[in-house]
Amino acid sequence: LRREDWRDIKRLASEQMQLTCRWRFTQEIDGNKVISQSFTRLSEREADAQKGCSDVLLWRKYRGKDGSVGTSSPSKRKHGPADAAPFAQKRTSLPRSDATMITIEDDVDESEPEIVLVRRKSTPNSTTVARARNNAPPKSAYTYGDICTGAGGMASGAVQAGLRMQFALDHDHDACETLRLNFNTRVLEEDVHTFCTKLKVRGYLRVDVLHISFPCKFYSPAHTVAGKDDEHNVATGYAVKPILERCRPRVVTFEQTFGMLRSANLPHFHALVKQATDAGYNVRWKLINLADFGNPHARKRLIIIASCPGEPLPRFPEPTHGSGPGKKPYTTIYQVLSRIDYATVPAYMQQYSEKRGAEYDPHQPLKQAITCSGGLGNLHPSGRRSFMPIELAALQTFRLSHRFHGTYTSIKTQIGNAVPCVFGKTFFGEIVEDMKEHDKTVAEYMPPVVELD
Repeated sequence: LRREDWRDIKRLASEQMQLTCRWRFTQEIDGNKVISQSFTRLSEREADAQKGCSDVLLWRKYRGKDGSVGTSSPSKRKHGPADAAPFAQKRTSLPRSDATMITIEDDVDESEPEIVLVRRKSTPNSTTVARARNNAPPKSAYTYGDICTGAGGMASGAVQAGLRMQFALDHDHDACETLRLNFNTRVLEEDVHTFCTKLKVRGYLRVDVLHISFPCKFYSPAHTVAGKDDEHNVATGYAVKPILERCRPRVVTFEQTFGMLRSANLPHFHALVKQATDAGYNVRWKLINLADFGNPHARKRLIIIASCPGEPLPRFPEPTHGSGPGKKPYTTIYQVLSRIDYATVPAYMQQYSEKRGAEYDPHQPLKQAITCSGGLGNLHPSGRRSFMPIELAALQTFRLSHRFHGTYTSIKTQIGNAVPCVFGKTFFGEIVEDMKEHDKTVAEYMPPVVELD
């Protein structure tokens, strides 16, 4: 096109065409610092009059007519998950003998509002309504699935928050055996690729809340030498879309090292967010220091929350520990280790290596984060030995009853890779409360009424 033609096209567009906005990017700022960011789909209330779609209808279409809330299997319907049209009714009869039959044959498009058809009878002030019965709030616990579960740190927090675990997936044998020792759930011992390419999708994969902790070693600031599993680990982060297609969760959460937000790794982070938004999910992310939630050592992690179409996007919980009104003091090493009854701890969890370090005050948080090898802070306050596996597990806020399978090295790796349970309990507790509020909205939803002459 010539420059003059392009100017004419731009002028025509500005005068006669409408700009449509469907998504919003938001930054939450504290002072001069960005503390969280989000991509959210415009809600029905934010859309222009007669231009939006009901959030409840979007939610029902994605999740199924009943939302499959608190159940272990998807809703029964003839349509497949991708092309489900749960609001189409083949025949709806009015309850009285002299009522007229109303038949709705066409599927309802998600962009069209759900309506109630009302047939006015000859008797004054007498109206008969044919409409679907509203969903009642869930009676059973919300369901939960975990991918790249490891030893079950985040899963333990989810269960403590009241979620009912339906499956856990990990490719590491020792981690899977650890999961079998601690959770009454299906443990899928396979990698993400196998999970995403299975032809048959089992009903138990449909969950209300899904958590994913993709391998983070490649994105860690400590990763300075190429590893043999780098390509495989990076590839798992590009499996978000097929995972969502199989599990169709109301809320999906991700945990990653803060190094994923470094400039060299941003393309991978942007790809993860795009996969979620392409599936219609709202996404919010934030860097969080887990010590602010009761973890006895600083551990900065990238936490991502995403919600399905029509589901309100949960906010991050407020810190429970630190300085300031209403907050508890930071958890100390002494507080954690004093709860251990060493007489009841099995021998394999009391192994340690001798050290020649300086004694230090245990009435303070651990100064270095626990890693797969124990970390630079793997020194008991006595200065004479490393921490025992039972102590490392307690410092990662595992319950003292949590059992581990594997060698001494394998157990330390499982503990170092874990997300502290104490954060998971608070984090998922807030999400559960948000879902309960949304369920009330769904139960109270009344579609528009159209009177038939």
